[in-house]
Amino acid sequence: MRLAGGRQGPRPNDFAGIRAGAALGYSISLSTKTIRAPEARFTCEGDGRCCTRWSVPVSAEVVERLRAHDWTGVGAGDPFLPVAGSGEPFRLRLVDERCFFLDAENRCEIQKRLGHEAKPAACKAFPLQLTSIGGQTHARLSFYCPTVCADRGKRLSEQQRWLKTVERSAEVHPRCAPLRLSPDIEIGLRDQGEVDRELARRLGETGASMADRLATCVGLLQVIQSQHSEGGIAVAMGLKRASAMESGELARLGREGGEAPRAGPVLSLFLASDCLPGPWAKAGHFFGVRFFGLGLSKLRSRAMGAKASRGRIAAVTFAPGEEGDALLTRYFIAKLVGRRHLADQLDLLRGFNLLVVAYGMIVLLARLKAASEGQPGVRQSDLLAAVQATELLVLEHTAIHRTSSFSHLLEKILDEPTLCSSMLARAA
Repeated sequence: MRLAGGRQGPRPNDFAGIRAGAALGYSISLSTKTIRAPEARFTCEGDGRCCTRWSVPVSAEVVERLRAHDWTGVGAGDPFLPVAGSGEPFRLRLVDERCFFLDAENRCEIQKRLGHEAKPAACKAFPLQLTSIGGQTHARLSFYCPTVCADRGKRLSEQQRWLKTVERSAEVHPRCAPLRLSPDIEIGLRDQGEVDRELARRLGETGASMADRLATCVGLLQVIQSQHSEGGIAVAMGLKRASAMESGELARLGREGGEAPRAGPVLSLFLASDCLPGPWAKAGHFFGVRFFGLGLSKLRSRAMGAKASRGRIAAVTFAPGEEGDALLTRYFIAKLVGRRHLADQLDLLRGFNLLVVAYGMIVLLARLKAASEGQPGVRQSDLLAAVQATELLVLEHTAIHRTSSFSHLLEKILDEPTLCSSMLARAA
């Protein structure tokens, strides 16, 4: 269903805007609140993608209200699944990877029968997600939505009425933990903003690959951390010193100590969810990915609809070109502006590690798709599909699966000192 705006065709990506700083975000005043949002486009085209493979959280109140209606003509069984861990106590049940309430024409049965307002808050908000940090509300759009990924539709800045409605009714995920650069270094909100702006500036630089720009950011964070730890200087002073360094020098620091095999278990953890539902399927797929890493089996991805051997994947060239590079630039800057790296109570270093993991997954899945179709290099369509799959398998997977065991494992992984350099080595 259409949420806001009208359908527009795709437009060229604007590198000039990224260089000028437009992609670093803007503020939208909504009566008593100001939402900080990325420069992005979105228009719902009603293709139903957000209702597939995406298990939506539902509050107990909404479940009770919807269970008062007869859904036997829609499907068999309970439409709602109880879940453990933090967050909402229920999720919408998926049937063959489609929402229980999604009909054959990709229309929502709840909306058809009861109206738009009867739907769960997350459904009405998608692809918009809100995070509150230090009293500031930050918005981001999920790239799992095809129009967000393709950067087509109305500008988010032109959809203030919709933003206001979502902000009033949808769940705003608050960050309760203090802001930290690392587990042992607290950072103020102002310093955090300055660090993020410098990271976004480095990510927006043209003339270097995204891998090099990510390595530059990793090196920059390492310099700030080491300056603070060794000299006891303020974060702002460490940032000033790091900002004065050349990108090439920072990139070399960011790549030091990395070994490609160390990235394998990390990719396995997230790829384990790219399979049929159920713990046994996930465990089996996890070890299947590990065998692939050893060259003993093919890599299979349901999200990409592809499978290929390690040798064939390694032979595929990852050269995204200007259009693909613009997509990656927009993607990672949007995550910084939307404070995705600070969600789930992560400190800045761990959160940026997660973004680098996402890059490694994008490269792997795009190569997998191209290899499965016998292509020598990654195409724009492969990259688009890989970004959408990564959004669900990595960045949203951490929010969807909030069990204590997964959270503990994720923290241990993101604490690995050479995680970023290993992931960049794996993606090379």
